[in-house]
This record gives sequence, C-alpha cells and structure tokens, in this order.
Amino acid sequence: MIEEDHEISEETLPILNSFFLEDIERAMIAIAQGGGGEALLQYLSVRQNRHDDLYTPKGLQTIVRHLSPHLMPHGRWPSDPRYSMSLMQQFSINTAIQKLDEGGLLSVNGPPGTGKTTMLRDLVAHNVVERAKALASFGKVTETFNTAGYLVSSLTGFEMVVASSNNAAVENISRELPLLKSLAQEFREAEYLRPVANQLSARTNRAGEFLPLDDEEQCWGVIAAIMGKREIARNSAIVSSSHPILKRKAQKRLTGQMNLISSTSGVGVPLAKTP
Repeated sequence: MIEEDHEISEETLPILNSFFLEDIERAMIAIAQGGGGEALLQYLSVRQNRHDDLYTPKGLQTIVRHLSPHLMPHGRWPSDPRYSMSLMQQFSINTAIQKLDEGGLLSVNGPPGTGKTTMLRDLVAHNVVERAKALASFGKVTETFNTAGYLVSSLTGFEMVVASSNNAAVENISRELPLLKSLAQEFREAEYLRPVANQLSARTNRAGEFLPLDDEEQCWGVIAAIMGKREIARNSAIVSSSHPILKRKAQKRLTGQMNLISSTSGVGVPLAKTP
C-alpha cells in the first residue's frame, strides 16, 4: 500500500515544482538560439559590470558628464514646477536613458523616502514624450500599423512593467500614477482623458453598478494599470491592445462594465463620478 502511494506521488509531482520553471525554460531556449535580450545576457554573465565610485574624483567626472544639458530628457512628470529632481535623481534618470537605450540592467539603490518613485515618474514621462515624437513622424493613422494589423516597430519598445516580490509596492505605484492628485494643480485642468480613466478605476457593487469615486480617487488618464489579477488585465485590454481584432474582443468583454454614454457633443459621459 505504501509502495502504491509512492508510485502515484512520483507520477503526479515533478522533481522540481516551481512557478518559474517555464520562465527558466524559455530563457534557456532563448540563450541557446542566440537571443534573450541584453538584460538577460547581462544578468547571466559572469562578467561584473563595475561602475565608477561616485565618491571619487573620477566618479564626480561621471556625474558631471551625465548631467550635461544635451542629455536631459525632453519629458518631465507634470509635478509642481517649483521643485526639480535632486542631483542624484537626475543623474539616475539620465544614466538610465543612456545605458538602457539598447536594453540591459541598471540598479538604483536608496532607502525608503529618497525619491525612487518620483524618479520613476519622470522615466514614464520620458517614454511618453519619446513615443509622441515617433507618432508625430507619421502623416496618417493607417501608417502606424503593418499589414498584419500590429503597430509598426518604431512605435513599440516604450512599454514599462513594474515588477516586484512585494505586490503591495507595485500596486501602489501603478495605482498612484493615474490619480489626479499626482499632478500639480496647474496641470489638472485637462479633462479629455478623465472619463475613461475614472470608469476603469471605478468599483462596482454586487448588482454590477458603478460606485462614485471619492475626490482622492479621481483619475486624470489611463497611464498605468494594475495587471496582477486576470480580471483586471482582461478589463484593461481595451486600452492596451494594439491589434484591431483583439481590441474588438476586449470591447465586447467590457460591455456593461464600460458603459459610456455618448452625449450630443460626442463626448463620453461616464457613470462613475467625475467633478
């Protein structure tokens, strides 16, 4: 009887049982085929990527070089104009833009409250502006899609994924970016992105009816989404999908959840409260 149970357990349970086995297998296959991306190659490399000690004279030269005006990003998060990034925050932003242009890894370390999330916002703004510059090079909307219906390559690569072993930290960042209060007062007047953002952020009761958002929960736009849960990811597909067929399917799934009513002016009026 004991032997039978032992045999069953060997058949049903693998030697290694992990959520990461499939990801590790994909990485192994990618490396074997000569791919995998610069970040994965650097992560697995035995070579250590040493950087200058910023507290030495050579490190000071590195800081000055990376803070050169021509290396400053063209985008900035619409926060209070009276306050700018600290020296090391701006150094980290400029370094990330330079070093990660073709992919790779960069570590920014700092204790809580030193402005890492603030720095991340400026990187998001940089990506938005760079993608807008790429969009401005097209004369017609149809030029932005290839024959298969996907975005052309020049409009991709600006996506950002915030991942961590701490789910709460990631969720806080993703939830804070779309909030109206994350913008300075002088930038809160633009309302054309708010209806859809508030609709996606609104909670529903058991009857499926949208509940009004509090003032602190009001959103300015759909710039980030919490994608951990399958249902949330499915509901966000309508704003993240670039493929026309996938977008139509996402719209069907959101019927009843994204109940935007067209007014006579053609502007969507959300059921969720917007001031």
